[in-house]
Amino acid sequence: MEQVRNRQNIRLIADPAKLRKAVSIPSYRHAQIINEDLVMVRAEKQKALLNKPIAMGFCILDLSKLIMYHFFTIMLNLVMGKSVGCFSLIQTRCAWKSKPLICITT
Repeated sequence: MEQVRNRQNIRLIADPAKLRKAVSIPSYRHAQIINEDLVMVRAEKQKALLNKPIAMGFCILDLSKLIMYHFFTIMLNLVMGKSVGCFSLIQTRCAWKSKPLICITT
């Protein structure tokens, strides 16, 4: 899982005036001298675009699916009796008893 918030801007600067400007930015973190004419400046990203999925979202989604399936099977047991089997296909849930077949598509 990629951490988008931990990305950094790294710039190679040779001009002293630009170096002073880069060091005065609040997102500045570190500067390292490479040679006498070149400096590497690290700064945090000022804006992070959160377009990657986060693991917590997957956990919440799985738990909500579990709760929905549990509720679905309880309701079928109340409506159709205790001998109800339940299985899941892609986008289709079917419940069956000895004779009738009820298919609920979403």
